[in-house]
Amino acid sequence: MNHKQAMALRQWIRDVNKLGLQYGHEDVAGTPDDPDAEYVDRFLAGESPAAVIAADFPPPPIN
Repeated sequence: MNHKQAMALRQWIRDVNKLGLQYGHEDVAGTPDDPDAEYVDRFLAGESPAAVIAADFPPPPIN
């Protein structure tokens, strides 16, 4: 990973965590200095922060 990608990953982690706060999960993807490996893989796969949060916290089923 080059410097530009590393900086993009750090921002992506911040963005995921900011969205995760809406669900009461601070640092859901780890921290920019110590990201969770699963989330690094998801970043490398091209998932957007919004897609990650939607997959991790799906809406409750409608009854």
